[in-house]
Amino acid sequence: MDQFWLALAGILVVAVGVALYFSRRRGTGTEVIEAPRTAVATPIQPAAAHAPATAVAASPRPATGGNAAAIAAAGATAGDFLVTLGADEGLEVFADWLESEVIEALGAEAEEPVPTTRVAVAARKALPGILADGHATIDLPYLVVDTDGPRSFHRVVTRADLVFAVADGGSLDIRELMTWMAEDRRAVALGCWLMAEASEETGEDLEFVGKGLAALVGAARDAAKTFATSGAATVDLPALTIHDDRRTAAFRRTIDAAVMAEAMAMLREAEDDDN
Repeated sequence: MDQFWLALAGILVVAVGVALYFSRRRGTGTEVIEAPRTAVATPIQPAAAHAPATAVAASPRPATGGNAAAIAAAGATAGDFLVTLGADEGLEVFADWLESEVIEALGAEAEEPVPTTRVAVAARKALPGILADGHATIDLPYLVVDTDGPRSFHRVVTRADLVFAVADGGSLDIRELMTWMAEDRRAVALGCWLMAEASEETGEDLEFVGKGLAALVGAARDAAKTFATSGAATVDLPALTIHDDRRTAAFRRTIDAAVMAEAMAMLREAEDDDN
């Protein structure tokens, strides 16, 4: 019988102790949450500031406000990535062209988000050099990794590459394209005049033929330089591409003071129509 009361007394002591313990924890009014033992605080890095796309006679598109990395991860192109940073159409199309060249050289692995982002940044950095110097070097080491190991992309991109890329993949007409490239005003005027002459002679709308448009841009640029020094120039394109099916035609024109005056008047009229 004494053992029974001793056991009961022990149980009561334990119960009172437990009750006192829990009443203390509730009395603080604070919810206790244990942090994981291995938790390491990760500092929040400030968002990287992106420099605006090179302004070359064309206003950049307004930024979409979307997350560029998320867009790249969603399967967008290098051009789409740059549009989120405010790139204009010329830079967008050039970046997409460069990405297509990379994919052709390195395969489908280059379509992944990381290579796409690197190609986009390379296109944006290369554009000022191409416009100023006529060429730029694209060097992307270890861009992809496949069964053969890491692979790199290296290419010198010329002004002719840029003109073809933007002419073939974009919606800019010859005046818009040459203005975007900051060409001399007389070169722009000659470009418009040559486009009108070639389209009338061939019966084709060369504004939508990438190779033909690119050839006329180059011819107008060269003719304007020659005219500036000698007062005359000749445009001779024996195989001007006039259709997407690669049909060509010979095209030749002589540029003199009268033609230059006509071309400048045509340019002013087009600008007046815009206003």
